[in-house]
Amino acid sequence: MLLTKSEIPFQIRVPGRVCFFGDHQDYIGLPIIAAAIDRFITLTAQPNGLDCFNITLKNTNTTRRIPLSLKDFTAQPDYFFSGMAVMLNEGALFEKGYDLVLEGNIPMNAGLSSSTALVTAWIKFLAAVGFPHLTPTNDQIATWSHRAEVGFFNQPGGHMDHITIAHQRLICLDNTTFAIELLNSPLESVVIAESGVEKKTLEVLKNARNYIEKAIQSVKSLNPEFLLHKADDSDVERYMNAIDPMYRKHWYAAIHNHLITQEALQLFRQQPAADEIGRLMNTHQHILENYIENTPRTLSLMMNSARQNGAYGAKIVGSGGGGVMVALCSKDNSSRVIKAFRKAGAVNAYEVQLLNA
Repeated sequence: MLLTKSEIPFQIRVPGRVCFFGDHQDYIGLPIIAAAIDRFITLTAQPNGLDCFNITLKNTNTTRRIPLSLKDFTAQPDYFFSGMAVMLNEGALFEKGYDLVLEGNIPMNAGLSSSTALVTAWIKFLAAVGFPHLTPTNDQIATWSHRAEVGFFNQPGGHMDHITIAHQRLICLDNTTFAIELLNSPLESVVIAESGVEKKTLEVLKNARNYIEKAIQSVKSLNPEFLLHKADDSDVERYMNAIDPMYRKHWYAAIHNHLITQEALQLFRQQPAADEIGRLMNTHQHILENYIENTPRTLSLMMNSARQNGAYGAKIVGSGGGGVMVALCSKDNSSRVIKAFRKAGAVNAYEVQLLNA
């Protein structure tokens, strides 16, 4: 018997992302440089004839049941609930149940945006079945995903993950206008190392965002016209005494990381040698480690080992406190860098490819 179009299983694949420059910058309106990578969450869906979405999460061996009417939802709200709520608010209609399976090879809670990839896959599915005659833009998918993951729960994250993943490219994102610039990669080999140390996303993000916002408030009390995205190195000392000592490191970090990101963007536009990008990554990591203080010593030692074995540069990825690191190196030297990470204690290390969708 032939299946009708609405009965045929379909599949959605969504990548993870790696941030090269601008960690702890997007939520204060400063630009970032990030890329989607060839690690994915895959969602497979097939109609089930029921009034619910039955979801199997293979990586955690767990299941969810989401009724088509959220008034029948009795469990604690999660990303599946928030995604449904966001899409229903947009006018989506869900008239048919599906069995869904989600699985992937993005390390969980490690800094490569596994949660955003999962939420984005879910949003793409809901858009496909809730708006069958609409083809949402990448920016629309990113907006809905951000609302479901961040806005719905009043969490402190920015837009970097959602926009990078939705566009599946190497991009520079302007977090004041949300305009993106598509970049070409001069990078030779990109290595990801999983530290095995649990990431502390919300704790690190909440403190970092709170501290820099308090610093900016102090500066604006002196100069209401101050704009962070136009600040330069001279502003660091100019306003330092006006800022509570508790927030001064984050003030320094915000301005200098922004300057580093601007320098990196100019390099990417010129297609530089990969070692020049690596040098800037090391400078960025120095600030993340010593001013935002988001890098445990064990991860610092792993990155030092990678550099000593030929990595051009290495840094922690994402909010920090643990999770993954990224290193740049030559193609010929990638296996040596991978071995160095593992010998220094990383639970896994491997080369990834940047997407160019």
